This record gives sequence, structure tokens and C-alpha cells, in this order.
Amino acid sequence: MDRSLEELRAQRELIKTHLDWLDRQIAKSTESPHSAPAEAQVKKTNEPDKQAKESSELELTADDILKQAPTSSVKSAQQGCLIIAFIATALFLFGLFGLPYLLD
Repeated sequence: MDRSLEELRAQRELIKTHLDWLDRQIAKSTESPHSAPAEAQVKKTNEPDKQAKESSELELTADDILKQAPTSSVKSAQQGCLIIAFIATALFLFGLFGLPYLLD
């Protein structure tokens, strides 16, 4: 239970960072360079390292999201489908070849 709670908390943090990034991207696309105040322009020029650092962190978090994605449900679904396909094939073959001999 502790492991799943930790995974959920980690995923929540990753989603929060992603939402922050989305907010920044939306803010960038909605503001035009001519309408932005000079103070905001100065702030942007002083923070290129921070943005580069955040973008590299976001790339890592995207990889982390893929690594932490719950694959057990996908694997169990695949196993279930294979079992059902095997049973259906076995029943079909039994009905085709075994049942006629049992009815004679």
C-alpha cells in the first residue's frame, strides 16, 4: 500500500509540474511582444537559464511518467485476452473434432 501511495504522490507532483509548464506555454502564446510591459521583458531576459533548467526537468519528468505508468493493468488485460482466445480456440476445436465422436 505504501508503494502505491508513493507512486500516486509522485504522479501528482509530475502532473503539477506539467500543468505549470502548460500555464507558462499558454501565457507565452497569448501575450504578444508589443503588449508586454517592459518589466516583464526584463524578467524574461534574466531567466533563460531557469527556463532551460525547467525544460530539461520537464523532459526528465516525461520520461519518469512513462517509466512510472501502471503497466500491470495492461499486462493483466493482455494475459486475460490470451487466455480467453486460447479457451475459445480449444472449445471450437473440441466442438469441431471431439463432440461428433462423443455423440456417435
